[in-house]
Amino acid sequence: MAQATAKNNLQPVQFHIEPSPLVTALEVFAKQANIQLLYQSELITNQSFMGLHGKFQVSIALEKLLSDSGLTYRKISNTTYTVHKTRKRLDDSTHRELLSFSAPKLNIPEIITTGQSRKD
Repeated sequence: MAQATAKNNLQPVQFHIEPSPLVTALEVFAKQANIQLLYQSELITNQSFMGLHGKFQVSIALEKLLSDSGLTYRKISNTTYTVHKTRKRLDDSTHRELLSFSAPKLNIPEIITTGQSRKD
């Protein structure tokens, strides 16, 4: 089995990951890619993975592995990645609603200030 090197993470790696719980798939993935994956265990509890077979760059394979899980990754170094929740994007209607929001008008009394120059 080919392994990615720390110098060149763009080199394709042959992956053979069977359908399994996501925690198992991530362990197998990290071993086959020769990388370290950091994540909170509660993020991947009760999630499953459909399998991955083929030759891919590590980042592309990790994207495929995490697709439809609500998770994404961040590359820390050539040999270390973190897995975390995907930030929720606003749909178009919510985005338009936020843009059209206007704060209520406040009735603030006029304040007049005066000043004078002093020479010390």
